[in-house]
Amino acid sequence: MPKRPYFGQAALAITTVLVIAACSSDTPTSPLTASQSLTEAAPTITLSRTRFSLCYPATYFPASFRGWWCYPSGSLYISNTGGGTLNWTSSKSATWIKRSSTYGTAPSTIKVWVDGTGLPRGDYSGWIKVWAAGATNSPQMVSVVMHRD
Repeated sequence: MPKRPYFGQAALAITTVLVIAACSSDTPTSPLTASQSLTEAAPTITLSRTRFSLCYPATYFPASFRGWWCYPSGSLYISNTGGGTLNWTSSKSATWIKRSSTYGTAPSTIKVWVDGTGLPRGDYSGWIKVWAAGATNSPQMVSVVMHRD
């Protein structure tokens, strides 16, 4: 029978040292934590509506405007249907469009209304744009139509 080489305690000590050295780290990361950070979805902007039909001056009862119900104000709900945090910002195309806040973190609700002071009677069109850095579908647009009596 051939003799097998004997490595003994020295070989075991070297192997143990190598394994410990390979696993040491100042900031240990578990496999679960590493995979979660690689697969987290980006934020996605979701708006409760895409159009406002508003009237000025404000009335207590809804007025019918070309088949649309026309109110003096409305609410826009902004939510995140993706991952992470959705920090949004908004802008508007006209000075007569008013909103209760220009930025926030979803979920948020902003009030939208119009002010036609000084404008002649007629119909006006504009938009509100909502965007967020890193969102998959940024920006999103909301149409705003004002009927000025």
